[in-house]
Amino acid sequence: MEPDLLRALRGQGYQGPHTLGAPRDDLKKVLEQFRDSGGASLGSGGFVGAPPGMEHVMEFTMSDERWQYGLPPDLSRAAPEIYRKCRAEGVNNMREWLSQRYKGDRSPKNAEWTDLWNAACEIDFALIRNRGNEAAMLASDDGLEIKLRRLASYAHMVRTGDLQCATMFLAIQPPGAETDVAPSWLLDDATLYSKKEHQRSERVAKTKNKGRGKGKGKGKGKGEAAAKSA
Repeated sequence: MEPDLLRALRGQGYQGPHTLGAPRDDLKKVLEQFRDSGGASLGSGGFVGAPPGMEHVMEFTMSDERWQYGLPPDLSRAAPEIYRKCRAEGVNNMREWLSQRYKGDRSPKNAEWTDLWNAACEIDFALIRNRGNEAAMLASDDGLEIKLRRLASYAHMVRTGDLQCATMFLAIQPPGAETDVAPSWLLDDATLYSKKEHQRSERVAKTKNKGRGKGKGKGKGKGEAAAKSA
């Protein structure tokens, strides 16, 4: 394809074999502009034709040697259930859900409010663009998984105040977060073992203390009886 045309297609949601949904509604208009004028208009999702002498294709390459570019394939997807529970609260979209749930400062100075509101907007926009295919999007799209887990993390933090648990809700923990790296089954086994060991130690300590109490009581009783007889 011509570079300008390819850029316009990408601006309308086409990502080659990695495309997840249908292109945007105004793709037809962009293609008609290419047919009539040889380029897409400014702001339409494509770049304007390059000026004379600047026809080189601009490419942005990314290295996958250090950073991941997708959620782990074995990650249990929570987005479908989170979205279903939010909608079950009687709301029409995630922005409405957040408006009802958020109790903090809603001014632009509050970074948390801005972050959560943008996440809710992106969820709604993605699902509206893929109307009729919402279930598949929720079960497979990394962006929706990340954003819905972020909103669920916020709700849990407000309800319980448990920061560590709320952090574990996130699809991607930020650098510096003190979270476990062991698989969940190993963490559960170790936690259960530690709990049992603690309970065993408490039982042993109680038994020993009980035995010592009985011994002290018997000795005290004999001493009191001897004092009375004297």
